[in-house]
Amino acid sequence: MKLKLCMMLAFVTLTIQPVFSEEVEGLVQEFLEVEDYLSNKKLSPEQRKKNLEKNLLDSVKSTLSRKIKAPAKELKELKISDINYERPKSTNKFYVKYKTYYIYYSFTVDPEVYLQTAIEEILYVKPPSFDQSGAHKEETASLPDTNKK
Repeated sequence: MKLKLCMMLAFVTLTIQPVFSEEVEGLVQEFLEVEDYLSNKKLSPEQRKKNLEKNLLDSVKSTLSRKIKAPAKELKELKISDINYERPKSTNKFYVKYKTYYIYYSFTVDPEVYLQTAIEEILYVKPPSFDQSGAHKEETASLPDTNKK
């Protein structure tokens, strides 16, 4: 019994060590250097393209999974090669086309640098009856003839 008590006491004494913390100078500078390194890291063109494609693909999947019926069927094998996109110069806005879906995305910061979700999206579904040549074509209405006697 005494042996067990002595062993337990020895174990507790050896495993519990006081923790001392102290103020260290230069820690702020070290923190700022690490922050600067991480925020100004130069990405390769391949990594930038990979980030952009992941952001666009995840955004399309997210949008369509919330907005269409039976999204699992539609999104089962969606790949970046299945979508087309255009980015106006000097913006974080993208116009994306996937099948008959046209989607506008706006990102907070450059989606080539940071992985993120879009802050704004607009989805249009192109109707089968869409005729691009006749879009916004003005038609003249025939007015009733008021000169009849």
